[in-house]
Amino acid sequence: TNGLADLKLDSRNPGADFTGQLSGRLTPNGRPTTVDLQFDIRHFTPAQFGLHDQALAGTFGAQLKASLHSLDLKHPLGEIVLSNLNISSERRNTTAYHLNHLQLTAQAHPKGSHLRLQSDFADAAFTGKFDPALLKQSLNHWLQKVAAPSSASAAPSLSAGTSFALTLKRTDVLRHFLNVDAHLSQPVEINGSLATDGSYLRLSADIPEVILDGDTRLLDLSLSARSNGSHLDLLAKARKPMRNADLQIELHSTADNGLWNNNLQWDERRTHNFYGQVNTTGRLHLPALGSGRRVLFDFDVLPTAFHINGNTWDIEPGNIALTDREFTFRHVALRHADQHLAIHGTYTKGGEGIAIDLQKVDVGSLLALTGLEVVRFAGNASGRAIVKPDEHNKPRLSAFLDIPGFRFNDTHLGHARIRGAFETDDQT
Repeated sequence: TNGLADLKLDSRNPGADFTGQLSGRLTPNGRPTTVDLQFDIRHFTPAQFGLHDQALAGTFGAQLKASLHSLDLKHPLGEIVLSNLNISSERRNTTAYHLNHLQLTAQAHPKGSHLRLQSDFADAAFTGKFDPALLKQSLNHWLQKVAAPSSASAAPSLSAGTSFALTLKRTDVLRHFLNVDAHLSQPVEINGSLATDGSYLRLSADIPEVILDGDTRLLDLSLSARSNGSHLDLLAKARKPMRNADLQIELHSTADNGLWNNNLQWDERRTHNFYGQVNTTGRLHLPALGSGRRVLFDFDVLPTAFHINGNTWDIEPGNIALTDREFTFRHVALRHADQHLAIHGTYTKGGEGIAIDLQKVDVGSLLALTGLEVVRFAGNASGRAIVKPDEHNKPRLSAFLDIPGFRFNDTHLGHARIRGAFETDDQT
């Protein structure tokens, strides 16, 4: 009445036990313009109402308050507060999830809107026009500027845009809702901005430590990307600690008018027995988001070298092509004295796989690259190994090697002929 609406809800259903109150203002034709609501959800099981999405599996309980002064999603205005969220999961091997507090506020801003998230697991801020379609369009403009050749010179942009900042404090939300097995020991900081016309991008990320899939530990991860017009500078770093090694990896990429140059460097920091670099140049074709077209990464490998245990291996010219469906090597080869290793072929489901041809290659040097230090092998191997996906699209390695003078843990075992397969589930 009089442009006002008020509604009280009380449910004692076994699948939905809650009380709630909604109030708001209505236009003359009955459409709401503002909403205030308050819910005390004691028990809610989505599956009992036909909602079987993985993220909704389990039983929920929480308190929810909201005061929305604008219902226009492109111009949000108001506040939402979620407290004491408890989710008891019905999935096996999944722990319960608890969230103390989440607050989302939206305010008007000269650039559009300012959104702010404060919660147990993350804090975030967004400034700009809150329009997913416009953001997608801006990303497409940026992709075309850095990936496609252009004869136009870049000029400083005065274009409006969006900016964001994210501090990720806990990853249990990723594990519970997205099934991403990641653990953080310290908060992660991510910041960025993007022009509406795609003429500039700024992105930075710092991850002090992350453990993936329970046993892959990475330290000091950082990413910095900066573009103006068709020029892009990108620098990524990471450190991988191993049992008796500490590997530092650094990637520096630049793009100018669609031509990309990449320099990948690495160094084992404890003994410096393994270090080197790989340089590539080529084109990275990035289709518009949602177009359904394929990404194409087509790069030439330039002559460089790396060093392992005092030996220098030359990297011969070759080519690497990558799409979202296949990975192709065209004569990527390594050489040291009379030792030679060549990689060629295509990794794709149903294909013949990638062949690795070895000629008198020191097995011990190869295993040193894997970090396998429990046992020691020695001998010069010749033959072929093939990597291809199995029927479940998991990598499978088949080896056909001939190793005269084969040694195992410093014991001479004679002439070895190896025929076997290795799968990702550690079966041989």
